[in-house]
Amino acid sequence: MEEGKAVCQYLSSYDWLKVLAVNFTPDDLWYAFCTVLNDALNLFVPIVSLRNSNLNRKMRKYPSNIRVLFSRKRCLWRHMKLNPNDADMSANYKRLVKECRIERPLWNTNVIKKPK
Repeated sequence: MEEGKAVCQYLSSYDWLKVLAVNFTPDDLWYAFCTVLNDALNLFVPIVSLRNSNLNRKMRKYPSNIRVLFSRKRCLWRHMKLNPNDADMSANYKRLVKECRIERPLWNTNVIKKPK
């Protein structure tokens, strides 16, 4: 939070009367204010670069049959939360869970083995 105090000190000690005396139009005043503010931020706020390790990684999109399975599973899950005692719905959900567990690894191994 030291940066905030330093920026505050810088801005409070800045000669704002000089800015007002030199810039006559609202656009010029706004530009001068933004320049002073940007200078303060550049002087006192450290720059942190963030690295995203997933930039080089391609997002995989599941084929439509697997997306449909996930969608149906998600829908049944919502309905099961509303009707927890429905045995048929519970059985259908468990069947879809098994299908998803079978299809997803098969698709992943096919994608990995796929020649480039």
